[in-house]
Amino acid sequence: MRAYWRRTMALCDYASSMNYATEQGLTEGLAKGRREGREEGRSEGLAEGRSEGLAEGRAEEKLAIARKMKAMGISAEKIQIITGLPPETVARIT
Repeated sequence: MRAYWRRTMALCDYASSMNYATEQGLTEGLAKGRREGREEGRSEGLAEGRSEGLAEGRAEEKLAIARKMKAMGISAEKIQIITGLPPETVARIT
């Protein structure tokens, strides 16, 4: 009878330790996944921000060049060809 209780207690201890290990593993895995997700999101956000900033900078530079060209008396058609700006944008430049 004692052997039966020892075996039962050993099985309960084993089950309890397995449950704890499983919970611990899930908690650690979740934390790691969140951390990796944040890092990936941060990297993607920085890359997207850089590309948007570069695009905005290029657009501003095109407008600055178009303004200088217009001040020099260059025709709107030539400004469009050289800068690649649409006709509406060139027409609005003062």
